[in-house]
Amino acid sequence: MRTTSKTPKEYKQLIGTYRKDRDKSQVQNTELPDSLEEIPLPPKKFSLEQIDLWNNCCQYLIEHGQLKKIYLFYIEAYCESYKMYLKAAELVRNEGSTIESNGRYGKAIKRHPALVAMNIFTKQMLDISDRFGFSPSSKMKIKGFVKTEDPKDDPFSKF
Repeated sequence: MRTTSKTPKEYKQLIGTYRKDRDKSQVQNTELPDSLEEIPLPPKKFSLEQIDLWNNCCQYLIEHGQLKKIYLFYIEAYCESYKMYLKAAELVRNEGSTIESNGRYGKAIKRHPALVAMNIFTKQMLDISDRFGFSPSSKMKIKGFVKTEDPKDDPFSKF
């Protein structure tokens, strides 16, 4: 809660304490250039699953007006994490979720290293998906995804 009124810009300039980097009255352009209107070609190294994921992610972002050229790196990383997750999941399916190892004190049962990899790739995918609003909760945090509705149409606006 602000207890004092805001000091005018002219007064700060007069006494020599004005700082341009702290002036919030200046409007800054936060829009990134290079919006894409069509799905770009996926990298050549992608598998069929990755190409499908690439196309789905790009289409989703285009529909919401959020696909920028600079974001293609993140989408590529998302698809790579997905591929590595699938490989790790296949290993766990084939070999089981635990392994036996010979340690200093005899045989020990440990988690399969592919389970650790699956957790890492899942976290990477969730982090990237939060940046783009792929889940309902993250979609609400991103500017541009929230549609403003007319308050007259909202029956709960009275309350």
